[in-house]
Amino acid sequence: MKVTYIFPFILSLISLIPTITHSAEKLTIVATEYEPFTSSKAKHDGFVNRVIKAAFEKKGYDVEFKYRPWKRALIEGHDKFDGVSFSFTNKEREKEYLFSVPISEHREVLFHLKKTNIPDWKTLEELKDFKFALTRGYTYTDELWDLVDKKVINSDIIASDISNFKKLAAGKVDIFPMDEITGWRIVSSELPVAKDTLTIHNKPLRSTTGHLIISKKHKKSAELIKVFNEGVKELKGSKVYDDFLSNLYKGIF
Repeated sequence: MKVTYIFPFILSLISLIPTITHSAEKLTIVATEYEPFTSSKAKHDGFVNRVIKAAFEKKGYDVEFKYRPWKRALIEGHDKFDGVSFSFTNKEREKEYLFSVPISEHREVLFHLKKTNIPDWKTLEELKDFKFALTRGYTYTDELWDLVDKKVINSDIIASDISNFKKLAAGKVDIFPMDEITGWRIVSSELPVAKDTLTIHNKPLRSTTGHLIISKKHKKSAELIKVFNEGVKELKGSKVYDDFLSNLYKGIF
C-alpha cells in the first residue's frame, strides 16, 4: 500500500522540475535598404536576408536584422553587430571583414536616359564627357573610383540611390551605375513615370557576387563565417536556395 502512495508523490515531484530547453543563439545583423535583396519593406527582409536567416537557422542560430544607411552600417558593423548584410566583392574591405561564400549574383549596369547616346566603350575613361551619379560608400570598380579621384570623370556623389535616380531622370547627370535588378525596382516603385525614359547600356560595369561580411574585430568572426558557409551549402544541397532564387525572379521578395 505504501508503494501505491509513494509513486504518485514521485510523479508530482518530477512535474516540478523545470523543463530544459535549448534556445537558439541570437545574432543581430545590420543591413541597408537595397530591394529586393535587403529591405525592411520586403517579404522576409529580402532575398539575401532570407538566405542569411535560413543558413544560420540550419546551424542553430536565430537572426534579427537592424537597418542603417550603408556607410553607417559598415562603421557599426565593427562593434555593434554580428555581421553586415551585405557586400559585393571588395578587396579593400577584405582587410577589415571576413567574406562569406557568395550568396547572390549581380550585374552592375549603367542607367541613362534613352535620349542620351552612350557610346560603346572599352575603358571608362572613354566616358569622361558624361557626368556620373554615384552613391557614397558603394564599391563599383577600382577603375571608376581612380578616375573620379583624378577628376578625369565628373561625378556627383551622394548617399541616396533614389535621389540619384531622380537626378538622372531630371537630366542633371548622365549615367548612374547600379545593380540591374535593384535599379529597376527603385524606378518602378519610386519613379514609375520616368520608367519609359530610362534604359541601360548593353555593356555592364561589372558582374559580381554578394556576401555576408563579419568584422575581423568580432571575437567569433571565423567561427560564424565557417558556420554560415556550412549553412549555405546545406541550403543549396537541399534545393531550398533554388526556391528562394525562383521567388526572387518572380518578384516575391
